Amino acid sequence: MMAVMSSDLTLKAIPGKEFDLSQVLHGEQYLTLYQPLPTQADIQSRCKVIDVLDKGKHAVIIVETESYAAGQHISTGQSCVFVVGGGGFGGRRQSSVSIPCLDPPSRSPDASLSSLTSPDQAALYRLSGDVNPLHIDPEFAKISGHKVPILHGLCSLGFSIRHVLAKYANNDSTLFKSLKFLINKDRLLFGLSSQLSRDRRFVPTCGKKATGYISKRQSLRPTQWSYQVRTLT
Repeated sequence: MMAVMSSDLTLKAIPGKEFDLSQVLHGEQYLTLYQPLPTQADIQSRCKVIDVLDKGKHAVIIVETESYAAGQHISTGQSCVFVVGGGGFGGRRQSSVSIPCLDPPSRSPDASLSSLTSPDQAALYRLSGDVNPLHIDPEFAKISGHKVPILHGLCSLGFSIRHVLAKYANNDSTLFKSLKFLINKDRLLFGLSSQLSRDRRFVPTCGKKATGYISKRQSLRPTQWSYQVRTLT
């Protein structure tokens, strides 16, 4: 994700606009797998901008990613990159190619689960290659409009998916098929829709602020996530 957000593919996608990493946030993510991910492989990912939306003051860049291993198509992804202050260029507000989230059913959750991240969760997740300073540097977080660094969106998403697999798939990751999630800018809520290959669909939502860092002594602190899961069958 860091490669997409910091590349010229994204940073030069809005006509007549210049912006940097401090203005960029991960807003939405879609992923579908066509086969289980290999444990070891050389993976080639091909990315392209498929839409740019003018949200008034801000903008959204939609990037599609197709990934291949040994010539086999293994996944399709769609990332929505939110650009603070990137709007006002006269583009359209809505997209015909963006894959939407499913709305949660209007009933009580089928299951409620919680998880506690480790104190060094954000630092550990940086080992995946996402070294955006927003998630570790207090001063950079303030420049980006946050009081403290926040936990990576994809890291938080991983906790959600693990809960769904544990609850409904006996921790069998080969049953995973697809997902879509979005992040609410105020509380970093996840409205996530996921589907297992058994054709059961879910909408987990988590309602805890994604504070992946910080006390006044600049030490990492755990984040408690609470999830509510509703099946769509």
